Amino acid sequence: MSIEIKIHYYEVMEAIELYIKENHGLNVDLDIYSGDCVLAEGIVEVEYRKLEPVYKKHKNGKVVKNEYGHPVIDRKKSKNVKKHISFDESASFVFSVNNKSGW
Repeated sequence: MSIEIKIHYYEVMEAIELYIKENHGLNVDLDIYSGDCVLAEGIVEVEYRKLEPVYKKHKNGKVVKNEYGHPVIDRKKSKNVKKHISFDESASFVFSVNNKSGW
C-alpha cells in the first residue's frame, strides 16, 4: 500500500523562504500578493530537462522500429533540452510513498 503526499504551492514557498534564511542568512518574502515580495519577475519557474528524441533510420530513410513496432531512439543524436514551467498557486508536488514500515 502507498500513501499519496501532496505539497501545495504555499507550503513549498514557505519551505524555500526558510531554506534561504537558514542557508544564506537572508529574510525574503516570496508571496506574490505581498507588497514586500522580492521575486524579480513575480513568478517562480521550475527548470527541467526533457529528451528530444532523434529516431534511428534505415538507409532508405524509413524509421527503424523495434519488435513491438515502436520507433527506436538514437541516444547518441538525441539531446536533453532545458525547459521551464511556471510554479504558481495552482501547482503542487504530488508523489506516493510505499508503506514499508507498516504505518
